[in-house]
Amino acid sequence: GLEAGADWVEATVNGLGERAGNCPIEEVAVALEALYGVRTGLELQGLFGLSKLVERLTRVSIPPMKPVVGGDVFSNKLEIHVKAAMSNPSLMEPFDPAWVGNARTIRLGRGTGPSGVRARLAGLGRDASDEEVAELVRRVNEVAIATKRSLDDEQLRMLLDDVRAEGSAGGTWEVR
Repeated sequence: GLEAGADWVEATVNGLGERAGNCPIEEVAVALEALYGVRTGLELQGLFGLSKLVERLTRVSIPPMKPVVGGDVFSNKLEIHVKAAMSNPSLMEPFDPAWVGNARTIRLGRGTGPSGVRARLAGLGRDASDEEVAELVRRVNEVAIATKRSLDDEQLRMLLDDVRAEGSAGGTWEVR
């Protein structure tokens, strides 16, 4: 519309309003600034926080894959995606998530590989041997398939503790 001559944009946070089809300000602002070079005057770093505040106050959940502010927009899980994002984030992301106050994350679930496990462990200040990582990858995938959910940091800590307890008891692991 702006390209066609409109000089006014009405937008709402998260696209919420009294009717359907409201234009999400977080998407409009990023498009204007990133694609068209138009300064909006908005502090883009506050968009994610504002969106989360509106989500909390309205009790209307933000879909995880919602552009710009969704929880999974800047997350990767599959080994090839994690490796690409770690080596060159621009291969997987249109812009740095910090630009809008969001963050890059690695999810653990079905399809997770060693790079994802190592990165999440590093984020927790933990390290693991190659054998432990291989066993963690197997268990992460097993749990994710059984529960149909990603694993959180506490579950990863517990798995690592289990792997180490079993290893210190003289057990060996079969790497599959």
